[in-house]
Amino acid sequence: IRRPPRSTLDRSSAASDVYKRQLIGYRSGDTDSSVILKKGNKEFVVAKGEKLEGIYELVEVNKDEVIFRNQEELYKIENLVGNNL
Repeated sequence: IRRPPRSTLDRSSAASDVYKRQLIGYRSGDTDSSVILKKGNKEFVVAKGEKLEGIYELVEVNKDEVIFRNQEELYKIENLVGNNL
């Protein structure tokens, strides 16, 4: 059985950690953007420039997507909030 190098596993597990959260609310403004994410029964409120669980910095919030950054990696979450109305 061939397995990818350990560093690949770590990177993919880190990426999937961001994507395990559901975007349930957002505010997009020039100076006051923020998001509300849910994972299990816990909710996380993160403002632009702050870090989610001390790891993923919120760098962009708009009506189409939310972007987090961890070092040089970007993690984009599609913004579907309000699309089912």
